[in-house]
Formats: sequence, C-alpha cells, structure tokens
Amino acid sequence: MDPSSQVVSLSDGRLLGYAFYGSSSPNAYNIFYFHGIPSSRLEAAILAPYASSLNVRIVAIDRPGMGLSNFQDKRQVMDWPLDVVALADHLQLPTFSILAYSGGAAYALACARIISSSRLLSVGIMGGVYPLDFKGRYNPMRFFLKPLEKAITSGISSHVGSSLNNRFGELARSSNPAAFYEANDKEMQHRPKIEQDALREAKIQVLYEPLREALRVDGKGIGRDSELAGSDWGFKLEEIPCGNSGVRIKVWHGSADVNMPMNLVSDAQKKIDGAELKILRDVGHIGVLVYHGGEILKDIAVNARGAY
Repeated sequence: MDPSSQVVSLSDGRLLGYAFYGSSSPNAYNIFYFHGIPSSRLEAAILAPYASSLNVRIVAIDRPGMGLSNFQDKRQVMDWPLDVVALADHLQLPTFSILAYSGGAAYALACARIISSSRLLSVGIMGGVYPLDFKGRYNPMRFFLKPLEKAITSGISSHVGSSLNNRFGELARSSNPAAFYEANDKEMQHRPKIEQDALREAKIQVLYEPLREALRVDGKGIGRDSELAGSDWGFKLEEIPCGNSGVRIKVWHGSADVNMPMNLVSDAQKKIDGAELKILRDVGHIGVLVYHGGEILKDIAVNARGAY
C-alpha cells in the first residue's frame, strides 16, 4: 500500500485523501500537515527526511476537491476540523499536532478554535495567510500566476480554480509531466526573485507535483479554497483559546514575504492571546518551508512530547 496515497471514507460518504511521511515507528509522534493554495498532500514530502530523524510521522491531508479528496459542496473553513478529527479517530490518535503552510493557516486556526487542547497539543504556522479584519478580499495566490493576478486581486476568487484548470488541467492529468513542468517553468519568471531562489532546487517537489496532484480531477477544490481564503472564516482570531487557556500556537514568518507583509502578520498574532511569533530575517514566502521547515518541525515535535 502506497503511504503517499491513502484514503478514508467519511460519514457523509466523501473520501479524504492523505499521505504518510517520515517515521513508521508505532511510537512516532503524529503531526497533521495542511498544505497551501493551490497544492495537495504531496507538499509535505520535502519534510520527510526531517520527520524520520525526529521520530515524527507526518499525516498530510488533501483538502476537499484536491488530490484524492472528494469535492465538498458549500464547504466552509469551520467544516475542516470535523474531517481532521474523523481522520484522527480512524488512525486511533489520542493526541496530535498540526503544521500548516500559507493558505493552510485558516484551517489550522479553525482546528485550534474547535478541537480540545487535551487532544490537539500544538499548532505551527509557516508563512501563514491571515484575514484583514474581513474588510477586504485578500488572496494568497495573487503572485502565483501573472495572467490571473487581476482576477485574483479583484476578489473573483471562485474563478481561480477554473482558470488554473483551463490553463494546466490537461497537462497536469497527462501521464507524462514534462509539458506541465515546462508550462510552469515559463510562469516562474513572474515570481519575485527571492521566491525563485527558494524554489531553484525544490520547485518540482514543493510546487509542481503538489499542484499537479491538486488538479487530479479539476480545479473546483482549488477555487473553493481560494474563495474561502478571502472570506469570513466563521470565527474571530480573538476567540481562539491559546497558551494557558488552550493550545500552543507558534507562527514563523519571513520578513521578506511579499504575499503577507509582516505588519499584517504581527497584527493577527497579537489578536491570538498567547500566540508566539518568530520572524525569519530575509526569508520570503516559500523560503519559510524550504529553508526552515526542518527546524520548525523539530520545534513542534519537541514541545509537544518533550525533548528527545
């Protein structure tokens, strides 16, 4: 059985796709990984060597409509914790932590809002995207594809999935990924240099293959994810129990992140009473994962289960 292509059937009949990375030891500590937008469970593969050395098992999950997970009509951010708990029950995990990247932040914080701190021990967020007091429609994909930038920044987020599918879907679903890689290489020139540098050695593992998997069926899941990122998440950051009153939450963010500027991240972190913030100097949005993913994974694991 392929550990990177697992599925569980949920109570409503949907399939939820997930992957295992890292340690297979029965006493390994379990960390759920929430991918960015647009992406899939395969994004977590870059952390596999670190997870193995830390005796950590990463459980990376496809959100609905991406990868192996069925689309969920009218999905909301607050629906996600129910899927996570269902998977944790299926895997018989009494406790676990969460590590989220970029657009996965909303879903990690929703879990912190809902799931008991006796079960969810800690939450880590890398390069997270946060709401702007819900006054405007911000989208984490605005620098993903130059041709889509106008539609994305104008708030037409629901069209992002269909646009990506129209541009890349057929190539993504081809048995030969070469043309898909080539098409994405052409788009790389539109990214800020700091992001191109971070992806230079990891672009296929971190970006191309996870996106290709996200488009396995169509772009509907990506479209809904993108739309939800710029919408009301269904809870306020001030409502999240953190620290002594709840789960440990730590945020890592690059000072040179052009997707989510530091002042907005700082404002969001202050609203979550007890949340920690570590600023990574001269690091961009993707660099947080590529350059610092291993040390962040270690921080979460050590603080969740005690020093090794």
